[in-house]
Amino acid sequence: MLDRKDVIGLYNTLLNREPESEDVVENYIKIHEDIFEAMKAILHSEEYKNKILDRVMPSKLIPSKVIIFSHIPKTAGTYLRTGWLLYNVVNYFWTDEKREHPKLLDLEKSKDIASSYGLIGGHKPISELLKVDTIQQRIIVSVLRDPIERIISFYNHVKYNDKTHPFHKKAKESTLYELLSEKKDFYNTVNNEQIKYIVTKDVESSSLKDVDIVIIGMQNKIDLFINKVNQICELKHKDIVKDVAQSNSGKNSYKNDITNELNYNKALEILKEMTKDEYKFIDNFGDLSVLDKKEYIRLCNKYADLI
Repeated sequence: MLDRKDVIGLYNTLLNREPESEDVVENYIKIHEDIFEAMKAILHSEEYKNKILDRVMPSKLIPSKVIIFSHIPKTAGTYLRTGWLLYNVVNYFWTDEKREHPKLLDLEKSKDIASSYGLIGGHKPISELLKVDTIQQRIIVSVLRDPIERIISFYNHVKYNDKTHPFHKKAKESTLYELLSEKKDFYNTVNNEQIKYIVTKDVESSSLKDVDIVIIGMQNKIDLFINKVNQICELKHKDIVKDVAQSNSGKNSYKNDITNELNYNKALEILKEMTKDEYKFIDNFGDLSVLDKKEYIRLCNKYADLI
């Protein structure tokens, strides 16, 4: 029978650290019958494998640059990650994936842990991902999309595709016009969302380093973005592997379905009004922009009041 001392002993011996909390200890005791089962679980954990790999081939685990990917919802991020970026890194950390260890907070606390990942990202704004500092240069990347098209795509996604999304139930029972006109959670989320993802408040006090670079691409010019990231990061696999690339774009006819909704024209008027600032913001980047620290700080200070 497994007890508390067994769990703590395994952690110290195999992972060279204490368990994160008493809850973790109790969970091990609850789900594992004996010390051998608990040992097997740790030996198969990503954390243990990383520790072994670090001893065997540390040079392969420490990339020359770390890509920080701020994935704005409905901007082809899943497609880019699964069909291109993952083929260029040994190790990656994606905030949307559920994992016991490490957590994003662990990366924020340890520059050494963060620096072992070639790609760190997820549905997080740049401001949050900047809390993860690395030894190497960070290449901070994100993709923007036509604001109205993106909001319509997001509405379709939460209404029909993602049944686990917090907005699903409300969206399923509502039209786009109803969600926008009530100006509550859905409206507040999508309003200036791309600005919120890109702009960092108090950026001067962030961990942004002089060597860090920010690359902002456009979904409708995605090849330019891919080519620039390939060039700056010196990636070996330069093209999308289309056979395995995943996409959450939904069915091809979703735009027609939404334009046929009741009061769609009224919804479109709301969209045009609420996205005026976002269109002006996107005009800053042209088809592609590569910003150094000073240029990114200047951008953030210009638009900080909108987030």
